[in-house]
Order: sequence, then C-alpha cells, then structure tokens
Amino acid sequence: MGWETLEAMGRGPAKGVRAAVVAQAYQKYITEDISGQVVSVTH
Repeated sequence: MGWETLEAMGRGPAKGVRAAVVAQAYQKYITEDISGQVVSVTH
C-alpha cells in the first residue's frame, strides 16, 4: 500500500519514497527551523 500513484503512472516503487516518510522529514525540518539546506529523504 502506498505505491498506487507510481504504479498508475507506469513507474515501479523502487525509485519512490512513501508519503509518510516525506511527511516525517518535512515535520522535522519545520520543527527544527532548518532552511537553506538540501534535504535527502530515503525509504
């Protein structure tokens, strides 16, 4: 579950990142007031 959009676009889930993982990273960076940095999110 969670890869439906990638599959609908004809892409495999191997290169995707789950929305929940992205949301956790986003929450960390806004909570810690981090700006001006490149954020790497991995699954």
